[in-house]
Amino acid sequence: MPRVQTVLFVCTGNTCRSPMAEAIARMVLESGKVPGRGREVFVASAGLAAWDGSPVSGETLESLKKLGISFDGHSKRLTPEMIRKASVVLTMTRAHMVSARSLVG
Repeated sequence: MPRVQTVLFVCTGNTCRSPMAEAIARMVLESGKVPGRGREVFVASAGLAAWDGSPVSGETLESLKKLGISFDGHSKRLTPEMIRKASVVLTMTRAHMVSARSLVG
């Protein structure tokens, strides 16, 4: 059984940028345009200053809708465990990268 690869997108509040990146990445994977689908790649997002359970912004949902993508997730606060379990962590800014690295030493 192949090992699941986890792609984690990180921003500040996990209500705009990283959920949008998560939704687009998931759509691209599901379309078959890039290798890795289904059980091979898990895509997620989290925020450094997120409140767990906050709704994704209306603007984000509207932008995704224009791309034909539906998304129903809620914000999640980034944890050291999320970072350690991820195969790849993609941050929206350099400051996010620095902060994420500080969580895991």
